[in-house]
Formats: sequence, C-alpha cells, structure tokens
Amino acid sequence: MLSVVALDYYFILPLYALGIGLEEAPDMIVFVATALFIGWLSGEQKLAKESLPHARDELDTKFQERTAELKRANEQSQSEIAERESAEEGLILAQAEIARIARITTMGEFAASIAHELNQPLGSIVMSGDACLRWLTAKPPNLDEVQQAATLGCC
Repeated sequence: MLSVVALDYYFILPLYALGIGLEEAPDMIVFVATALFIGWLSGEQKLAKESLPHARDELDTKFQERTAELKRANEQSQSEIAERESAEEGLILAQAEIARIARITTMGEFAASIAHELNQPLGSIVMSGDACLRWLTAKPPNLDEVQQAATLGCC
C-alpha cells in the first residue's frame, strides 16, 4: 500500500499530490495487481525457504532409515550365505562319509565271501579228518575206511 501512495504522490500528475483520476485508474489497478502478485510470490518464496531445512532433515532421516534397512538386509543375506555354505560343507562331508561306509561294507561282504569259500573245503577236510581219527581209534581200526576217505579227500 505504501508503494501505491508513493507512486501516486511522486509519479502521477499532478506531482506531489495525492489523487487518482480516471485516466490513471487502469495503471493503478495494474500496479496494485502486480504488487499483490509480487507480494504473494515473495510470501511463497519465504515459506519455501522456511520449509527447506525441514524437508532436508526429513530427507536425511529417510535416507538414514533406508540405509539402515539395506544394511540389515545385507547382513541377513550374508548370514544366509554363510548358512548355505555351512550346509553345503555338511552335505559334502556326509557324502564322503556315505562313500567311506559303502567301501567298508563292500570290503566286509568281500571278506565274508572269501571266508565262506575257504570254510567250505576246510570244513570238509576237518570232517574227513575227524572220521579218519574215529576209524583209527576204533578196536580194531578200520583201515579200509580210513584209506578210502583219505583217497577221496586228496583227489
């Protein structure tokens, strides 16, 4: 408003007098409208400047929160990777143990098979020897049976 009075007093004829004629009214209306518009823009600029630190702080807070979230997600991912690696190591160890047990089982079956193959003829020899001893200790000794059992066992 002070600008309107100053404009009227210093720039509109008659100079150094207050009073607006019909000819100056459109110019004054434009000037007042422009002054109000500039005043409104200045007020908005002031509000924007005042809200800028708050917005910056809010953005910084959101940035820190998001950074913390990402850090937690990264730590969780690292933990999951470590768990998976540990599980893979356990799996490899279990597979190696299963392979070792399979080899031991195969060797045990092979040893049992060899023992069976050796025990069959040895058992027959022992039985023949026992029979021969019985025939030799009999009164009178049965030498024909002993000779026949010994001959069959050797050939």
